[in-house]
Amino acid sequence: MDVYRERAHLVAHLAALFPAVLSYSDPEEPDWPVLTMDTPAGQMSWHLAPSDLDLVAHVQVVPAEDPRARWDFHTTDMKYARLAALTKETATMHEAPTPAPTPERDARSRGLRTLLQALAVTVLVGAATAVSELATDGGVLTLATVATAAGTGALMAVAAYVQRRLGR
Repeated sequence: MDVYRERAHLVAHLAALFPAVLSYSDPEEPDWPVLTMDTPAGQMSWHLAPSDLDLVAHVQVVPAEDPRARWDFHTTDMKYARLAALTKETATMHEAPTPAPTPERDARSRGLRTLLQALAVTVLVGAATAVSELATDGGVLTLATVATAAGTGALMAVAAYVQRRLGR
């Protein structure tokens, strides 16, 4: 398959998506039909080889005088700029939306939030215990005090996590 036949396949597909007509409207190439289509980005047209007409059997053939076949004087560069704009618009319409959280994902994030909250509580309880110990023992902080504070915070964290898990 040559590249012109491949291009004709793509043009035929576009002609199935947008209003299009075929006409023999180019006096410089009277034997080559011109496929003209109207898209939201503007008019686009292509010459097709007579051997590719089987690909556009779904497109109506109209006389050269038909208003739908009138060339709007777009250049090849303009045509492909219009096609690029149409492609960008179409791709944007089909972007995948952000998926909603699944119940499993939401449960995992709730569990993580619970553990982070428990960690914050552990830090606060440890700090409060240490300050209290420093105030009552004349400024001496012992390893036992720190261990007690950490253990208390850890138990609180586990209790909060279990409570959330049982509560759902």
